[in-house]
Amino acid sequence: MFDPALTALDEEFTRSETMTPAEFSAKRAAILSRAAAPPAPPAPADKYVTQAVFAAALANIAAGVTELVATPMRKRMDALEARNNELLSRIAELESRGPGLKYLGTWEQARQYGEGDFATHQGSVWHANKTTRARPGESADWVLAVKRGGDGRDARR
Repeated sequence: MFDPALTALDEEFTRSETMTPAEFSAKRAAILSRAAAPPAPPAPADKYVTQAVFAAALANIAAGVTELVATPMRKRMDALEARNNELLSRIAELESRGPGLKYLGTWEQARQYGEGDFATHQGSVWHANKTTRARPGESADWVLAVKRGGDGRDARR
């Protein structure tokens, strides 16, 4: 057991040139007897908190913590969970589409093109913005992806 009075006595004895071992022992015994004295009598009963008062205070603290921390945290967690589920649905839908670039060759009037399809028309590549049968370049259903290049020279001339 640490007692500052004993530490101070040890330091005093070490520095002192006049304290005898008997005096040191007597002072040490006095300090130890004070430490071994019975505890002070308990305070009057009105200074104690009853179990019922403590339980009520604890319930108030718990309610405050719930109101200030747990309820907002639960709302935030619910919002994050809903957003996570939304994103998982979007991922599943995107993954179910298959390849990201679907080139269907030269545009054909009889063919229906789906959203995201690509087709060539008059030397340019077009992207279908939505399901359509319209001709590329004549409808907002299509957007130009790659413009036709200029005619090149014949390599043999």
